[in-house]
Amino acid sequence: MKSNPQIYLAPIQGVTNDIYRNAYHASFPGVDKYFAPFVKVQLKGDLKRKKTKGLLPEWNERIPLVPQILSNEGEEFGVFDAYVQDLGYQEFNWNLGCPVAMVTTKKRGSGLLPHAERIQAILEKVMGKLKCRLSIKTRLGLARPEELLTLIPVFNQFPIHELIIHSRLGLQMYGGQVDLQTFGECLKLSKIPVVYNGDIFNAAAFGALQIKFPQIQSWMLGRGVLVNPFLPAQIKGLDVPNQDKAERFKQFHDECVRRYETVLFGPGHVLDKLKEFWFYSHRLFENGPEFFNGLKKVKTYDAYHNMVKSFFNHAPKVIEHPQ
Repeated sequence: MKSNPQIYLAPIQGVTNDIYRNAYHASFPGVDKYFAPFVKVQLKGDLKRKKTKGLLPEWNERIPLVPQILSNEGEEFGVFDAYVQDLGYQEFNWNLGCPVAMVTTKKRGSGLLPHAERIQAILEKVMGKLKCRLSIKTRLGLARPEELLTLIPVFNQFPIHELIIHSRLGLQMYGGQVDLQTFGECLKLSKIPVVYNGDIFNAAAFGALQIKFPQIQSWMLGRGVLVNPFLPAQIKGLDVPNQDKAERFKQFHDECVRRYETVLFGPGHVLDKLKEFWFYSHRLFENGPEFFNGLKKVKTYDAYHNMVKSFFNHAPKVIEHPQ
């Protein structure tokens, strides 16, 4: 296993926001670059609105962050490029991977992948004008893996910084198996540095992929980190002793709570966010499923705190390599 792979944290809408990123970065080593959840640009609107607050430098203390745009119009790239450059960023990412139906039906995210001509027209319009580097996050296609194989020769025509490939189709959402055969074909075709993304849930899975694709230098992790925040450190040989993990995780949780309480209006909103936090995190613990089933029924913020306090007081056992 190579000693220092580059690890990226995937942009997961509604979860890996500035609060999660700051708390995570202060609690765990191993992530080299964070990707912000996408922003949709309104040409007639003002980007300096609430939806872009999470990109402001003061909300990303010492975090190596890459903003992300969700777009199918070339004009929107110029607006976003100018805005994020003014904030001090040198790179932004184009989301061609989002699999959610309300996005794909509008020919955005992975819904744009069957339309190679439109993607080429956008790149021809914007490349050479952008002040920031452009990277792309994509799927193998919306419905057919041939879609990305068709697109890679298009991408190769332009100075794209990185190509992050989630090795699934958009229609798969996050189910089914990753398609390593098609990913390998894409890797051979690409003249752009490729980042692997998809189903890295433990260090053993990472090691097997690293052996299969030794030319990959950078790896994007998503749900694997949300379930097991120690995973990047485990991959890099920086893991903490297992007996200390529950306390480290509690510190991370408490920091998320503190930050949510400062920005969200009312305990009900904070409670909703914390239930979303535990949707992934409960799988880190042996008794996590039982705990989470009870947590989902909690109606008040005080009841939440009492239940979480009891959970940690009983020294929950961490699963070293959760699935």
